[in-house]
Amino acid sequence: MEPAIWALTISMGSLVVSMGSLAFTVFKGRYDQIVGVKPALVFVFEHESGWQIQNIGAGPALNIVVAKKEGGIDSATGNWILPVRVPPLKKDGTFSLHWDPHNNTHGFGATYEDMWSRSYTTTCGRDLNVIRRGLRLRTWNNSEITAEWAMRKS
Repeated sequence: MEPAIWALTISMGSLVVSMGSLAFTVFKGRYDQIVGVKPALVFVFEHESGWQIQNIGAGPALNIVVAKKEGGIDSATGNWILPVRVPPLKKDGTFSLHWDPHNNTHGFGATYEDMWSRSYTTTCGRDLNVIRRGLRLRTWNNSEITAEWAMRKS
């Protein structure tokens, strides 16, 4: 093979590797940006205090709405009822579901956002937590959502 063809082949190979590295860096940077602030809410049962929601993710969970599944988590109706808005949860934050602490009949669900307004949903039934991207429960008007402080017993 001629030296000019070798030089061209090496140059083209270098260009392909450089472009691949650039693409990887850009996509990895975006992925790290998302994962670095992604909240992950789970429902946990504590015997003394009852049900809690915990943020086991890397960033704060904002605009959290917790609801119950009518008829239980396996119900075919798909109706999510009694939505309650809870305060934001910081990383490693915990919040007690004081309005329904020992409910083992219904499943729980929560919708929430990260700091870039990306939506997530967690559902829990029979101690199985499932976290998904997007809003997977029904959406409510603000007038249909009860603030958690309004559910406190005097």
